[in-house]
Order: sequence, then C-alpha cells, then structure tokens
Amino acid sequence: MNSVWVGIIGIAGLCGRWFERVFYEFGCIVDGSDPQFDSSITQRNREVVENADVVIFAVPPHLLPDIVRSVVEVSRADQLWIDCSCLQSEPVRAVLESRAEVVGLHPMCAPTKRLWEGQTVIVCQARLRQWRTWFEDFMKKTGAHSKVSTPEEQDKNMVIIEGLIHANVLIMAGLLRRLKVNVTDVMEHMSPIYKLSFSFLGRILR
Repeated sequence: MNSVWVGIIGIAGLCGRWFERVFYEFGCIVDGSDPQFDSSITQRNREVVENADVVIFAVPPHLLPDIVRSVVEVSRADQLWIDCSCLQSEPVRAVLESRAEVVGLHPMCAPTKRLWEGQTVIVCQARLRQWRTWFEDFMKKTGAHSKVSTPEEQDKNMVIIEGLIHANVLIMAGLLRRLKVNVTDVMEHMSPIYKLSFSFLGRILR
C-alpha cells in the first residue's frame, strides 16, 4: 500500500502534531482536522474520514465517543482506524462501531519525543486483518518496542503506571507547596539522581 493517506482528527494538538510527524516520516500523505482552524468541525471531520485510508483519533478520551458517532456513517471496511488514548477499553469499543479495522495505540512516552525509536508503544489489535502487514511494517520502521495488549490489560496497567505514580507526584508537590520550598535553591544542593526525580516532578506538573 503506497502513498497511504492518513487523516488525523485533532491534528493541531500536541498528540496530533506528534502523530503527523511520525506518519510523515513513514512516507504517508497526512491531512487532518481540528477545531483550532476548522469552523465547521463536524463537516471537516467527515471530509477527513471520507478521504483517508488510515484515520487517527488524537482527541481527549471523553470527547471521542461523540466524535466517532458523528463520522461513523462514512467509515469504510477498507480503512484502518487508530485510537491513541492512554485508557483503551472505552475508546476502542467506540471505534469498533465503525466498519473499519481498528487498533488502539498508546506510546509510553511524552509527545515531546520526535520519533518512537527505542520507546515502548502499547498495541491493542482490536480488529486487524488486511492492514496487518502494513501496520507491522510501520511499527518496525519506527524502531519502537511494541507491546501487544488487550484494552482491558492496558487499562489495569495504567492504573499503576500513571495513576499511582501521578498520585505520588501530587503528594510531593502539595508538600513542597505547604513548606514553601524554593525548588531552584534546593536543587543546587542535590546530586544528579535527586535532580532527576525533581525534573520528573516538573514534567508531570507542567
């Protein structure tokens, strides 16, 4: 499948721009829609879906079901639809309402990374047949470490990986705020490993 047309719903967001770069590097034609520059976003979303071979939903998970319902009528059996939410069960269930083949895809790194080489990417192959070879070739060329999972397994793991760790970070941040700590001054007294911990704290809270 040469010159695959990838349509990104939510292309102007941080995640959307990230997927745009990744698929452009793979040699795809990339187009998309976003409320930031499309006044009639529902109509524009439908146009993107109608034209695309592969559709990426780079939108907040709570908005995804309504967006899918607004375009599912123009889905096609020869398409591949990809959801990129961190939690997969509900989003994948929504995308499966389409006629398209479906994959849940969640890179386990911040979208500040330009490409995925060496990064872990969770893959939930919900309905993948004729697009399998193309998709596996895409993942191989990204250099990512693909971890195949079910949506349910992914959600359980995210409770630990993101939920527990984020809760710990929020507790630390709250304590620093109560103590009125000047983090910049304190970091001057830290060894590299402690600086790394505080840098992670800053990334989560930014």
